[in-house]
Amino acid sequence: MKSRSVYVLFLLFPLLNLFSCSKEKVQLEQKLIETAKEYYTYQKDKKWDSTYEMRSPKFKKIVDKSYYIEQMTKDANGWELVNFEIKDAEKEKDHIILTILFTYEISISNEQKSESRVQSFLEKTEWEKLNGNWYSYDAGYQYHLPLNDPIVRK
Repeated sequence: MKSRSVYVLFLLFPLLNLFSCSKEKVQLEQKLIETAKEYYTYQKDKKWDSTYEMRSPKFKKIVDKSYYIEQMTKDANGWELVNFEIKDAEKEKDHIILTILFTYEISISNEQKSESRVQSFLEKTEWEKLNGNWYSYDAGYQYHLPLNDPIVRK
């Protein structure tokens, strides 16, 4: 039961700041661009231990590293991050919201057939700066978590 509760928290964490105040357009800091690219390159390479280390301290306080790696490995099954492109940035309180276009190759196979398709999603991700370093506060929903259920729960 505890595992299920932690999983629910893991999935709902991005919604914690859903009801926030106004947003304003911002000029991106080069360090944030580099950090976001590094984070999503790790994600593309499925280096979940590295993405975990780049998550905010608040996230790491409620989600155990081994649990995170296990769930990300399971949830990424059948999904290959092909590309990501930062499209926009806004400031919201003390965080930066990056709008990123993610492109995935999705592989679906069952006993009758095997197929793959390419799908793109425009997603908002949230970044927090602490002591001069940027952290992923909310890596985005990226749709594969709920949509992957039929693939990983066979």
